Amino acid sequence: MNWKLSIKYFTVRFCNDLLLNGYSDWFLPSLDELELMFQRKTIIGGFVDAFYWSSSEYDADHAWLVYFGFLGQSIDIKGGGPYAVRAIRAF
Repeated sequence: MNWKLSIKYFTVRFCNDLLLNGYSDWFLPSLDELELMFQRKTIIGGFVDAFYWSSSEYDADHAWLVYFGFLGQSIDIKGGGPYAVRAIRAF
């Protein structure tokens, strides 16, 4: 496994293995979920103006990102970056 895929694997594993406030059902959000979070970012809080990884793949080598400074979608090689990660629970 190359280092870029290792970083993507770590990102997903970090979210899946997260135990926070007694909850262990965290995951990396999809592109659609990140866009909903962007629309409610002032209510949710804690975001910075940065690209956030999604679990949505563009193709076998790329995944979607969402920029939280303004609603902007982008793609990058899985494991590229550095980009922010925001683990979520079902909502």
